[in-house]
Amino acid sequence: DDCPDGQKCMPWANDGGTWWNATKCTPIDPSPRKPGEACTVVGSATSGVDDCEEGSMCWYVDGETLEGICVGFCDGSFESSTCAEPNTQCVLYENGVLNLCLPSCNPLVQDCPNETECQPQWPGFICGWDESGDWGVFGDPCEHAYRCDPGLVCLDSKYVPGCQAGGCCSPFCELDAEYTTIP
Repeated sequence: DDCPDGQKCMPWANDGGTWWNATKCTPIDPSPRKPGEACTVVGSATSGVDDCEEGSMCWYVDGETLEGICVGFCDGSFESSTCAEPNTQCVLYENGVLNLCLPSCNPLVQDCPNETECQPQWPGFICGWDESGDWGVFGDPCEHAYRCDPGLVCLDSKYVPGCQAGGCCSPFCELDAEYTTIP
């Protein structure tokens, strides 16, 4: 973070798009919010301007209200990143432009905030966007975990009976529960 005093380094969409692709210096709010607290972005979710404290950004933003929850940035390097906040996991997007400490979760409980869902993210599970829309029930075709409804995950077709696509939505299960392996 090489921004001047009173500013913080923030991811933003320098092309006006819907995904963060660059960083810039933005003013720190006079009454900044801490990770885990409610926050607001200015203009759009990808503007890079919010009311979170330095070292964090507003995430899980509702597109209509522009409100979300502050999450911290990862510590360390791209190759060896960590999170200071307990029960979070570092997730890197866009070659590190976004490096977020997202809440860990339990896929069987689906204990995530703001219409997000518990999704696999190596080495565990994080709260991520639910982009399933009208799709995402058991057996629906999928390409990514966030294309399935909460409680379901996108699995290779060989693990989902009757799946006619490369992958289909299937429920999580208890690790100690009895199950049948599908060849």
